[in-house]
Amino acid sequence: MTLEQILEQVRTLTPEEQRQVRTALDENLASDENDVQARELAWQRRMEENGLLRPTEPLTEAELEEMRRFQPVVVSGKPVSETIIEERR
Repeated sequence: MTLEQILEQVRTLTPEEQRQVRTALDENLASDENDVQARELAWQRRMEENGLLRPTEPLTEAELEEMRRFQPVVVSGKPVSETIIEERR
């Protein structure tokens, strides 16, 4: 069977069956211990399916561009984390 034939068969499945296929594929890819990203994706999908995480929408091009242009603010003096710790004492 070719990849195109497999994809055509997957398109005929119900949405729930397609989710099961996706989960199985993610878990298969995640079995490679060197593929951290695939394992993270499989974990995230399982959490979403169990209602523990809300599905995330892909970032828009505008959001990606905004992230690329981000410049952190330079602050003089001691780190803010030190100030917070001191104030909590």
